[in-house]
Amino acid sequence: KMVETAIEEHRLSLRFQPIVSLRGETQEMYEVFLRMVDAEGNQVPTGDLFDAADKANLIVKLDKWVLKEAVRVLADQQKQGHKTHFFIKLSDQAVKDADVLLTLKKLLKASQVPGERIIIELSESTAITQIKLAQAFIKQLQANECKSALEHFGTGLNSATTLKHLPVHYVKIDSSFSKGLSSNVENQQAVQNIIKLA
Repeated sequence: KMVETAIEEHRLSLRFQPIVSLRGETQEMYEVFLRMVDAEGNQVPTGDLFDAADKANLIVKLDKWVLKEAVRVLADQQKQGHKTHFFIKLSDQAVKDADVLLTLKKLLKASQVPGERIIIELSESTAITQIKLAQAFIKQLQANECKSALEHFGTGLNSATTLKHLPVHYVKIDSSFSKGLSSNVENQQAVQNIIKLA
């Protein structure tokens, strides 16, 4: 009920974190995050939101809401002359639900937003455990000219094999490797290896 009423009462919103190139590239890229407030206007912890949605089998409904709202924002940005790109994290269930990709295709067609402006993130662990579904999902994304990314990359048992089977455009190195990166020699080496592999 918490999730359904939040959708009905327009208490869901998106937040956008800029992704800044240190090489001077000017492409506008943002990571998209879903947020929700309760009926009193208090922020609901994201973990609680997704746990509730997952238990109520509403997580894919949230995925579709995020896609719809993100494409709407991209269309507005396009009208203002911006070539904005969004990294959008979908749930693990989205890979199994063909209707998610159909929804995305319809949204892109109706809005005239180029598919290349959307990068869909999948977790490395989901991709490994459901490799055939992940391959089909990525292939469909490419058919809509969308891009793909693996997040939490480097935490799998064999990330090199994962990349051989999944032709993604981006990898997002897991945050565990960036903690203390300036002084942690092991993490520095791990990041160098991941970059070389990618």
